[in-house]
Amino acid sequence: MIIDFSKRASESVMLECAIALTAISTSSSTLKNSLNAYVSILSTTTELNVTKVILDKLQLISGNSKHLEDIVEDLIAVLKSPSYEIKENVLQIIRQGLSLKNAQKVLNEIEREFAECKNDDYQVQLVRTVQYLSDTFPETHEKVIATLLELIFPNKSLTSLSCQIIKDTLINLVENSDEKTSSTLMASIIESFPTIQAADLYKGVLYLFGTYLKNPELLCKALDRVKFSIGSLPITKAIVQETK
Repeated sequence: MIIDFSKRASESVMLECAIALTAISTSSSTLKNSLNAYVSILSTTTELNVTKVILDKLQLISGNSKHLEDIVEDLIAVLKSPSYEIKENVLQIIRQGLSLKNAQKVLNEIEREFAECKNDDYQVQLVRTVQYLSDTFPETHEKVIATLLELIFPNKSLTSLSCQIIKDTLINLVENSDEKTSSTLMASIIESFPTIQAADLYKGVLYLFGTYLKNPELLCKALDRVKFSIGSLPITKAIVQETK
């Protein structure tokens, strides 16, 4: 009865029906109908408070509904909200519904959001989502690496926490790849090293080189790229003479 009524109801009544459904039952069909109602309201509402209420409800059921991945694409549209609070909440819910089927679209959206991001906390959430995709779906590694090297490495505004997460993600990629894949990854990182703008990421990648570079050829290339990045060493003639 509630389901049938909600289909013909106004936005506010539909919201109350969806809330009532999740309160009286946690069956698969009920959750699916509730999620569909929430998504329908999210796609049309302009009320910030309504959006927040729906996201709070989605947070509560996100860990228990296998249907969440079916609404990820609808949630991606909500990331266009100007509110960073809403963006962060949506991204946390999206992570719960990630699957190999929607991973590519989520990564594409992360790239768009990252390029426009002007909020430190939201930036960290974006980077965490990239890390989650990398750790959970090996099939996304190629795209994850491209996102890190082409978009995130050159960013001047990376927070210290974002840099740490990126470092951990790269370490995990190197440690869990076969020797050939690991070497290819390290070669790509070496090539992209001069594009790094954030000091903390600079230090993190240097740690990566020092810990995981075992191939002599790659090690020499890494040293060349580091030297290229920092320029000529500030050694004066007097210092050179003292060392002779």
